[in-house]
Amino acid sequence: MLVLARDIGGTCTRLAYFDTADGTLKPLVEGRFSSREEGSL
Repeated sequence: MLVLARDIGGTCTRLAYFDTADGTLKPLVEGRFSSREEGSL
C-alpha cells in the first residue's frame, strides 16, 4: 500500500509517499515547498 503524508504549515509544505509493503514505512519520494512563495494554497 502507498501512503501519502503531508505537513502544511505557515512557512512550508512537505509531501511524501511511503511504501508499507513489509509492514514498515519506507520513503519513496519526498518534497518540500515554500508556502511564502505562493499566493494561496
